[in-house]
Amino acid sequence: VYGENHLDVADLCLDIGNIYNDKKEYDSALKYYQKTLKGYTRVLNKTDQKIVDLNLLIIDVQVKKKKLNEFNKTISYFDEAIVSNKKPYSRDNRDTFTPSEYYDSKLLLKILHGKAKVLQERFIKDKNIRDLNNSLKIYEQADILIDYIRKSYQNHQDKIAFAKNARKVYADAVDAEFLLYKQAKT
Repeated sequence: VYGENHLDVADLCLDIGNIYNDKKEYDSALKYYQKTLKGYTRVLNKTDQKIVDLNLLIIDVQVKKKKLNEFNKTISYFDEAIVSNKKPYSRDNRDTFTPSEYYDSKLLLKILHGKAKVLQERFIKDKNIRDLNNSLKIYEQADILIDYIRKSYQNHQDKIAFAKNARKVYADAVDAEFLLYKQAKT
């Protein structure tokens, strides 16, 4: 009735994908998430929060499905999520990382952490040191972002809750540093 270029049709595909995801039928979930992504990109701006959230859902399903062998595709979804979260007026300076140039800092931290972990996994599989170095650079950005977010909290309870999330990022960063250390020894 609505045609393919309607937001309601894309939302229905998302709901169907979520049902398949809950049933652990990941291939079908991915199929419907891809249909949703096509529909969203036809109707919404690339920076819309729905597209960011959908990219994270796709990544989550790929990780659940153990499709980490599709590293390049997974990393491209993270890259799309980062671009979607970036404010349009921000500078395109890749040398410096500025957390204030993004809409949602906590979402950005989740994206950076996920991308760094996937690069780490790809290093473990392929032994390409560039992946590990890129992962470590992303963890450095995450450290800057954690400091930025931490300064924004006033409430003690919020700081404690955020510290638990930050601890996971730092633990994975230490793992990456240890991998680099082991690589340097060989």
